[in-house]
This record gives sequence, structure tokens and C-alpha cells, in this order.
Amino acid sequence: MTTPDAAKKFATLLKRLKGVTPLPEPLPESTPAWIEAGVEELIFSMLLWDARTSQARDAIARLRAGVVDYNELRVCFPEEIRQLLGDRYPKAAERAARIRAALNDLYKREHRVTLQVVLSAGKRDARQYLETLDGVPSFAAARVFLSSCGGHSMPVDERIRDYLADEGVIAATEDPDAVSSWLERQVKAGEAAAAYGALQVASDELTKKPAKTVKESKDSGEKPRVSPRKKAGRG
Repeated sequence: MTTPDAAKKFATLLKRLKGVTPLPEPLPESTPAWIEAGVEELIFSMLLWDARTSQARDAIARLRAGVVDYNELRVCFPEEIRQLLGDRYPKAAERAARIRAALNDLYKREHRVTLQVVLSAGKRDARQYLETLDGVPSFAAARVFLSSCGGHSMPVDERIRDYLADEGVIAATEDPDAVSSWLERQVKAGEAAAAYGALQVASDELTKKPAKTVKESKDSGEKPRVSPRKKAGRG
């Protein structure tokens, strides 16, 4: 992956994707007053991890409609969150546990469900904060850092990894986190958002192709960083 040939292939791919329309803003035009943009972006990023953009948009709309606010989502049982996501949502049970863990960790740190401290922090502190939140996949932490904190990152999940492998840039066995770190070195500061957006759109298109080009995975291998003290009960 770190060979000059891989870097050249990626540069060529990016040039080809330059005409790709950037992803539209995931938040609906009419945003309820109780929604904090940073928290919404975190939840949306966790929904987008190893899922299509259209699936994530539908899911966040169902979450909004199913709870009074995201503090109520925090105290929902994982099974309740899974039901809101729907049985057919990728990794629904694991994703529900991760979302609950992340919101509870936010509450433990800030005494409310907020990311304001992250949005006002320096880049290094913001990234460390996001990467150490319980249950948050590396992809979601990198995406929030990129989209909400203006940091330099290249979010990569299995779907984006598979797209790059399908294009012959990397091997299909590469670890998504390793690919993410490598891509950060291939993209200039200030260009990461456009590059990531193009890859996200392209990976969405890939999953519409016949299944032979896309590896299905029910388990990412990356387990939720949920503290043992966090039980399934409310509170």
C-alpha cells in the first residue's frame, strides 16, 4: 500500500473523481431547536460507518422521530435503538450499542450530551477527545474531526477500503485504519474534505453493483470500546 505505485494509482483516481458532486449536507433543512450540530454529526457519522449515505440519512430521521432529544436516546436500551434503526440496517445491534456508549461517555465527561468542548478545542485535543470516546469507530471520529473541527483526516471504513481495492489502489485485505493513515499522507491539507466526499460518493455507487465486487461483513472486527461498568439498563 505504501509503494510509489499505490500512491500514483490513488493520485490518478482522485483526478478522475474531481468531477464528482460533493455530498449534500446530511442535516435536513428544518432542524429542531434541541439538536446540537456537533452531536448530530457524530451520530450521523456512526450511522454512516459501513453503511450507504442514503441508509444513514433515513436512519437519523428515524432516530429524530423516535426520541424527544438525544439525551433520551442516551438512556434508551440498545435494543430500543436497534429497533429504531431497523432489522435490516448493517450491524444494527453493534451500532446501537456503540451509539449508546458514545452518548453516555459524552454525558459522563460533560454532564450533558454536547460536543461544544470539542468544537472549541485545539486540533490535537479535539482529535484525541473524539478518538477516545466509547464505542466510536475510527471512521466516525475521523469524519467528525474533518467535518466539524476542520481537521486533516481521511475517514475510511470497509466500504471505502473495498472501493479502493476494487479500483486496484490497495489490497482488499488492508486494514481500514491503516488505509486512513496512508491516505492522510497522500492528500494535501485543505483538500481532504473534497477527497473524502468523492470517495464516499464512489463507495455508495460501488455497493449498488453486483455483490461480487463488495465483501459483505456482519462483524467489522472492531469491537465497541464500551466500559464494563456500562450495563444495558437506563441511566
